[in-house]
Amino acid sequence: MTIRELVLKVHSRCDLACDHCYVYEHADQSWRRTPPLMAERTVRQVALRLAEYAHEQRLPSVAVVLHGGEPLLAGPARLRSICAELTGALAPATRLDLSVHTNGVRLNRAHLSVFEEFGVKVGISLDGDRAANDRHRLDHRGRSSYDRVRRGIELLRLPEYRHLFQGLLCTVDVAGDPVVVHDALTALEPPLVDYLLPHATWDVPPPPGRAGASTPYADWLLRVFDRWDGQGRQVPVRTFDSILSTLRGGPALAEALGLPPGGIAVVETDGTITRSDSLKIAYDGAPATGYDVFRNSFTEFARGTRDPGPVRSAESAESAESAESAESAESIHGADGTDGLRSNATTETAGPAQPPSAPAGVSETCRRCRVLADCGGGLYAHRYRTGRGFDNPSVYCADLRALIEGIAERITERALAPAVTSAGELGRARLRLDRALLADVNTALAGDASWDEAWRLLVRLDADGRTAPHLDTVVTHPYLRPSLLDSWDGRADLPRFMAVAAAAALRAGVEATLRWDQPDPLVHLPTLGTVRLSGAGRVEFRLGADGFRVGGAPQPGAPGASPPVLREWRPLASLPCGDGHALTIDDADPFRDCFPAAVTPPLGPGPLDAFRDRLATAYGLLDEREPGWRDGANASTATTLTPLAAGSGLHLGTCGSGALGVAIDVEPEDFARELPRLGRRARLTALREVVDLHLPGSPAERLLDLASEHIGAAARSSPDAAPARLLAGRVLGELSGLPPRELTENGAYLAEELRAEWTALRD
Repeated sequence: MTIRELVLKVHSRCDLACDHCYVYEHADQSWRRTPPLMAERTVRQVALRLAEYAHEQRLPSVAVVLHGGEPLLAGPARLRSICAELTGALAPATRLDLSVHTNGVRLNRAHLSVFEEFGVKVGISLDGDRAANDRHRLDHRGRSSYDRVRRGIELLRLPEYRHLFQGLLCTVDVAGDPVVVHDALTALEPPLVDYLLPHATWDVPPPPGRAGASTPYADWLLRVFDRWDGQGRQVPVRTFDSILSTLRGGPALAEALGLPPGGIAVVETDGTITRSDSLKIAYDGAPATGYDVFRNSFTEFARGTRDPGPVRSAESAESAESAESAESAESIHGADGTDGLRSNATTETAGPAQPPSAPAGVSETCRRCRVLADCGGGLYAHRYRTGRGFDNPSVYCADLRALIEGIAERITERALAPAVTSAGELGRARLRLDRALLADVNTALAGDASWDEAWRLLVRLDADGRTAPHLDTVVTHPYLRPSLLDSWDGRADLPRFMAVAAAAALRAGVEATLRWDQPDPLVHLPTLGTVRLSGAGRVEFRLGADGFRVGGAPQPGAPGASPPVLREWRPLASLPCGDGHALTIDDADPFRDCFPAAVTPPLGPGPLDAFRDRLATAYGLLDEREPGWRDGANASTATTLTPLAAGSGLHLGTCGSGALGVAIDVEPEDFARELPRLGRRARLTALREVVDLHLPGSPAERLLDLASEHIGAAARSSPDAAPARLLAGRVLGELSGLPPRELTENGAYLAEELRAEWTALRD
C-alpha cells in the first residue's frame, strides 16, 4: 500500500470522558502503556522517517493529522514545536498538509495563532445540540462540554481564523432528534459535516433504536438527508456526498463507505506505528504491528517486509486482513484523494501486513451484495466477531443497505423525459448540463480580474442569438468535459477556461481582448487549434472578425521581461458531413487521451490527409448502404474524431459521448460496421448523463447495455446475427423479470423500444 495519511498521537490522554470513545472505552487499552506526551526526539524521528518516505515515493504532498487523546493538551508552545519540526523536515521533500482533530474544549487564540502560522486546519467533534452532545461528551467530573466547545468554534468562525475551519464530526445517537442535531451543526456554518456510526462489533452491538425499528441508524440518517436535501445541500455532508458519488459511478469520499485503498498509519506517543485506531474496538492489540519509528521506516510498514507482530486474534488467523483500510474515525480529514499522502505508485503485495485488494477484503456475503460499491462492506472494524475475525458483513449491514437504497430512491427522477424520445432534446439536455457546469466554473474563478473579463465576454456571446451557437459548440466540445467536471469540487483551471473564452469569441468573430498568466507556451483553443508562444508568461489575445493576434502583456513583478509572442498557429482539421456540418479532427487537445487505446501525436500534413480520406470513404459507405442512417435514434452523435494508434480500432471516449477515437489505419469497411454499434452505446451514455433510466446500482443498467449490444449485433448481416438475436431475447426476458420499481419511466420506454427492435428482427 501507499500511506496517504499519518495520524500523529501528540498526546494520549483526554480532558473529556466520552462514553463512546474508541480509545478509552473499548477492548484495546494500549493507551495505558504509552506516555501522555510525545517526546521531542520522537517527533524528530517521525519527521525524518516521513520525509524519507515522501522522497522515496515522490509524493507531491503529505497529510498529517495531529491527534490524541486530546492534542490540545500538549499546549500551544509544544504544538508549535511539533509543527515546526514537521514543516522543516518535509519542506525540501514535499508539501505538508497539516490538520488537527480536537474536542475543542481548550481551543483558544494561542492555539489558533500557531495553527495560522503553519496553516493547520482544525476539525472539531460535536454531537449536535446541547442535549445530544451532553448525552455522551461529558468531562471527567460529569459536567457538560457543550458551552466550552461552542466557545472554541465561535473563535474558529472569526474572519481571521475562518479559513482554518475544516469541519465538524458528529457521532450518531438515534436517541436524539436528527433534524434538531443537523440544524444545530449547520447553524455553525462549518465547511463540512461528517456523521459517523458509533463504534460497534458483532460482539458489542450498537445501541438499539426505537422499538420495532429494523434499521434505526438508516432511518435517522435518512431524516437528516431529507432535511439536508430540502435545504439545498448548503453544507457538504461527507457520508451523503460519498453515497451520491458512488451511486453515479464516482469514487468513494469516506473511509467507511465505498472501496477505499487503505493507506492510514498511526504513530503513538511512544513512536510505535499502528494501524487505524478504530481497530481498538475489536480486541486488545488489534491495531498493533510491531513497527516503530526508531527501528523501522514507513516504507517497511507500508510494504510489510518483516513480521508485523501480533496482528491476529487468538480466535481467527484471518482477523487482521485489510486492517489498513479501517478509518481513523476521529479524523475529519478527507479520503477522496484530494488530501493525504498522494502517489501513483503501484500497490505492494509483499508481506502479511498488506491488505488484500477489494473485494477480496470483504466477506462472501458482501461480494454478492448489490450495494457493495457504495458501502464497501462498511468500516473494517465494525465487521469483527469472535471466532470469525473480520470475515463478516458490518454489524451495520442492514442499516448501510437501507441508507444507500433510500438515498438511491430519493435521487431517482422517474418521470419520462423528452431526451429519451427525441435526439434533439437529448442534445439540448446535454447542452444545459454543460452550461450549468460552466456556471460552476464561474463560481470557482469569480474575483480573478482576468476571468471576470472573460465571463463578461461569455455572457455577451450568450445573449446574442447569432453568437450563442458558437459558444455552445465550444462548451460542448467533449474534451472540455473533464475540466468542467472539476468545477463540482470548486476547482477550475484558469488558463484552460481563458482559452475557452478566446475560442468562443474567435468562432463568433467578435472583437475582444483577453489577458491572463499562461504557465506554458502551448495554448489550445478548443475546437480550433493550438497556439505556440515564445514562452510562458502574461499573454494578451486580441480577437476579431479577421482572426486573432497575440501580444505580450506587462509582466507583473517582472519589469523588462520579454512578453510571450506568437510563434506558430496550428489549426485543427475538419471532415465535411453530408448534412452541411463538419466533424472536428482533434489530434492536439491536451485532454484527448481518454480512450482505452493510445492517441497519436499531432499528425503531419501527409498522415492527416490520409486519415481524413479514410474517414470520408467510411462515411460514404454508410451513406450508400444505409441512406438516412443519421436520422436514427441510435445514430452516432460524435462531433470530434481523434486518431488512435495503429490497429486499435474504434472507441468511445470516457470524457463524453461526442468523442470518437479512430485508429490511424482504420479500414473504411471496419469503420462502417462498427460505428452503428458505438452509436447505440453513446446514446445510452448520453442518456445516463441527463436522465435516470433505473435506480442507481440496479441490475437494469447491465441488462439495458447487454440488450442494446446484442440487438445491434443482430441487426448486422453476419454469422453472429442469429446467436445475438437469441441472447437479446434472454436479456430482455431478465429485464422484464425485474421488480417494476427498478426502472423509471425513461428506462421502461427504452426497454420497450429495444423489445420492438428485437421483435422486428425476429419477424
